[in-house]
Amino acid sequence: MPTSRQIYNIFLASPNDVAEERAALEDIVHGINRIYGPQLRWQIELHKWEDIPPGFGRPQEIINKTVDDCELFIGLLWKRWGGTNRNLLFGIRGRI
Repeated sequence: MPTSRQIYNIFLASPNDVAEERAALEDIVHGINRIYGPQLRWQIELHKWEDIPPGFGRPQEIINKTVDDCELFIGLLWKRWGGTNRNLLFGIRGRI
């Protein structure tokens, strides 16, 4: 008999100067899912901008739709912050 499980969606927004920290978070999520997921019948799905398939419209708007569907947003920063392009925010600045 199949059992249902709760899925918690987390969006990780970060620039590329925190690659080690991003990898560590992915390892942590994988470990939590492996150790606690079966017992508690839930799973964490970690979403990142580079995992989102391309679509029609502004790329940031496509990413924002995924962010809106997540229960938790994690912004991981160090030295890079994002910028502007024709008065539009992009990078992590556009998500916060």
